[in-house]
Amino acid sequence: MQNLRDAGNGAKYSKFALFILFLLYMSQGLPYGFQRMALPLMLRDRGVSLTDIGFLGLLSLPWMFKALWAPLVDRFYWQRLGRRKSWILPMQFLFIGAIAMAAAASTASLTPLLVAVLLMNLFAATQDIAVDGFAIDVLKPHALGLGNTVQVVGYKGGMVLAGGVLLSLSAVYGWGSLYGGMMFVAALPLLFLPFFKEKPIPADTEHGPENSAPSPTLKEILRKTFRMVTGRELRWAIALIMMGKLGEEMAGSLFTTYLFDNGITREQIGTWVGSYGMAASITGSALGGILLMRYRAWTILGLAIALRLGPIAMQCWMTPEHLSPTNVIIVTVLEHVTGGMVTTAIFTYMMSLVEKRVGATEYTILCSLEVLGKSPAAWSSGFIAERFGYQALFLLGLALATAALIPWWKARKVVTH
Repeated sequence: MQNLRDAGNGAKYSKFALFILFLLYMSQGLPYGFQRMALPLMLRDRGVSLTDIGFLGLLSLPWMFKALWAPLVDRFYWQRLGRRKSWILPMQFLFIGAIAMAAAASTASLTPLLVAVLLMNLFAATQDIAVDGFAIDVLKPHALGLGNTVQVVGYKGGMVLAGGVLLSLSAVYGWGSLYGGMMFVAALPLLFLPFFKEKPIPADTEHGPENSAPSPTLKEILRKTFRMVTGRELRWAIALIMMGKLGEEMAGSLFTTYLFDNGITREQIGTWVGSYGMAASITGSALGGILLMRYRAWTILGLAIALRLGPIAMQCWMTPEHLSPTNVIIVTVLEHVTGGMVTTAIFTYMMSLVEKRVGATEYTILCSLEVLGKSPAAWSSGFIAERFGYQALFLLGLALATAALIPWWKARKVVTH
């Protein structure tokens, strides 16, 4: 923690900031864990087709398009409350309201439930812009690996809760226990965030030192982000960001329905994939964070992508004849350990590319590009599985994951901050 100390506030300031980041990212992991693990099983149990379930990824569109309103989050705020807290606090309350709406709609028709999930993603994605800016404001360049480990572990922790622990409990206590647990976790950051005092906005690093400065104008934000996205310097880095998790998304988006359709129970899926898998993912994220403290983000990202090919290949091998509890657990653990490494490395890599003064917008754009790159795999996965079978889906995922090594190698000369 020494490297994170702030001269005016001491180590406790940084630890408190990291703790708040952990809670915020954990709450943001809830809708993804719910949408990826619980919602497909809920809909499959109602007889919804694989093709329609595959299109559940469209509910995550706010995460792809949040860059459109990110400049507003960077520019406008209530100074008395704080630049980032002005957005984080109201979005958190709205997010909790959307969970309550989903709970109320869970026994009704599908439309209100899906609208509630869409709103959960909208509020969480908007809040994420400010939370990422908060992280960029707090973290020093040499601490990005540690900060992103906190981010990914917190996010995956939320996924574990919604898609594993609470999903398993719902098999015994009903779906209401899942929604109630999500609301409790989402409320935790509200207990601590009001006590955090934000740091002043850094000056434009192109024209002066980083000290207190007026909020950047919309023109400045748009100019800097446009230059980042359209410049030739980052073209291969952006391609890497968009392709880094494409194969993983293709192979993993319907893995739970593959198990369900082959006789694995909801409680077993919640335990093996939701709990064991997400615990393994957190372990992989932490391992990635440790490696990132010693090596370049680009190096660890390439290593993680290469290691990720192994468990995807095992998914291709695991036909129904090989579908034993031992094999499912082994594949799940290896898949999530390597996937956790990829996630931590790619987020750290993205954060190293942005400028702090407009960091929330630039990082949001890179995050949106990452979602844009992998989302078509999730949208088309149901169609591919229904027309050609699960094995074809896993093989295509393996091919796409292998292809990600091309932009990784091309991006080796990209200079990061």
